[in-house]
Amino acid sequence: MIRHKFSFYEPHNLFDAYNLLNDVKNSKIFAGGTDIVPMLKDGLIFPNSLISLNKIDELKYINITSENLEIGSMVLLSDLTEFSKKHLEYSAFINSAGKVASPQIRNTGTIGGNIFQAKRCYYYNQSEEWRSGIEMCYMTGGNLCHQMPAKNTCCAIYYSDMAPLLISANAKIKVFFNGLTETYFFEDIFTDEKIMHKVNNGIAIGFEIPIYDWHKRKLIFKKYSVRGAIDFPLSNAAISARDEYGKINVRLTVGAMGPRPYRLLDTERKIEMYLENSIEIDDEIYDLAIKEARKNARPIKETTISPIVKINSLSVIKEVINQLRK
Repeated sequence: MIRHKFSFYEPHNLFDAYNLLNDVKNSKIFAGGTDIVPMLKDGLIFPNSLISLNKIDELKYINITSENLEIGSMVLLSDLTEFSKKHLEYSAFINSAGKVASPQIRNTGTIGGNIFQAKRCYYYNQSEEWRSGIEMCYMTGGNLCHQMPAKNTCCAIYYSDMAPLLISANAKIKVFFNGLTETYFFEDIFTDEKIMHKVNNGIAIGFEIPIYDWHKRKLIFKKYSVRGAIDFPLSNAAISARDEYGKINVRLTVGAMGPRPYRLLDTERKIEMYLENSIEIDDEIYDLAIKEARKNARPIKETTISPIVKINSLSVIKEVINQLRK
């Protein structure tokens, strides 16, 4: 039950939504509600108002242009999955959007909501009553990370299944900020503080995925979780490989292992060298990828997940690399 009182707005255009977001103190964007409603019930957030984007039709589009696949931020995950089934050159989106949570969640959740979901850990993702017995963490106003007490910052995990795929696909994000539409490389919203500020204080319009020559490109996504799609991922990974005039370009991204998605840059360069020289991908590549991924890993201290499962979850990296051979 939601005990906190708040105002609920349903603007019909971006200007009104942006003005509400910035004029009403402590406002939050409401997309599909699959992330924010449980947080309200668990007393994790206490907004003064929610601003729904559901009636802004200009955020609900899937277009194919000569240069990009364009996806609006309010496109349902289920609609994106059905689109990908009809356009098999984008089948990687079936594996990412089509494996988010349950069918019921995908029928309500949006791609924008999946991208901007809150980070979580075993301690944060509990009821208000459960958390009342422990010291507050960084995400609830305290000065401690229960997941990694030795760290002086929050180490909660970012679980998006869509983000690694968009980063590996070299996507861009369009943001409505201060009355203007601005476009950034999607990867930069996790690493560039100025862009992060604009995105967090603006409204995501949609995403642009460059098409390139799809017959010369592979884009692959894999996810590992305890109970398949219905769980948050223990790990996920996406890889893109394409031939640019004889020069191989590889982008390998891992997710659900840290506070943001990470590209494995050293592994990317090694794979490019192997492919350009027609060297068979071997254990050296896999070992490098897993070693590089572990540098940024933040395993959750949850007793119900065995060490064996945690180790196996890294096999998802090997799986996406293996797909390059097919």
